Amino acid sequence: MKDQFSQGGRDIKDIWRRIKNRDFSGNTGLVVKNSLYQFSTGLVAKIGALIFTVVIARLLLPELFGLYSLALSTILLFVSISDLGINQSIIRFISKSSSDKRKEKAAAYAYYLSKIKIIFTFLVAFALTILAKFISQNYYQKPIFYALIAGALYVILAGISSIFQSFFHAINNFKVPFFKEIFLQVSRLFLIPLFILISLANFSYEVVSLIMILSLSALFLLTIVFLFFFVRRLDFLNQTPKRLSKKEKKRVNKFTFEMLLLGVAGLIIGYIDIISFWVGLLTQNTLGFIRRH
Repeated sequence: MKDQFSQGGRDIKDIWRRIKNRDFSGNTGLVVKNSLYQFSTGLVAKIGALIFTVVIARLLLPELFGLYSLALSTILLFVSISDLGINQSIIRFISKSSSDKRKEKAAAYAYYLSKIKIIFTFLVAFALTILAKFISQNYYQKPIFYALIAGALYVILAGISSIFQSFFHAINNFKVPFFKEIFLQVSRLFLIPLFILISLANFSYEVVSLIMILSLSALFLLTIVFLFFFVRRLDFLNQTPKRLSKKEKKRVNKFTFEMLLLGVAGLIIGYIDIISFWVGLLTQNTLGFIRRH
């Protein structure tokens, strides 16, 4: 036990020395650098979200803030569904084949998995569009229908942004996502309050919620443009992709499906109360429809 504490102390000193001297050589240095960027990215996201929430809570009336939070939390649930499994597959297969001799293979995995991700994201966005009326009128019974419709665009743009970010994670580049997060948080703090002040004086609560979701979607579009300038410089994406064999596609699909199942399990556990209520309400409405007809 004493030896373990001593080793832990030496590891902490080594990490601090590397950070202080900016020595990120070797695998250990790479881990330290990436961990530092990941920590900084999460810290920026948390602080930005806290400040943003405080600002818009002061600008919005309690009822309007509640409608916005309700719509956004529902949209984020669908964003979580669209992210299940595929991003992990992008990181795994590109990172395994992004060496100098296999950049064409990395490009093939990137294009193949991106296509799957985009198709799945559009399906999730379409599902949100179809369910928007049921969720707003039957489940929540709140005027957030237009906001949920706009949420379909939010889901699509968030999905594309996550693809670009996964490319950088796959090649151990956490610096660009860090600066992307700074850009997103700063833009959100300046632009969204401006849209709120303009729309509050002219529109109803439902339309203001719609405008806010569209504004957040526009910010994701800006981050996609921001990331695109760096994505187009990635070496493996500038290669002519090799065609994946049926065996390789099968391996990719199998891993993605396994990650999807794990993600679904975590999602069900995290949202069990909401999902149970939806299933119960849907069953009740279906039985009522059968009795009436």
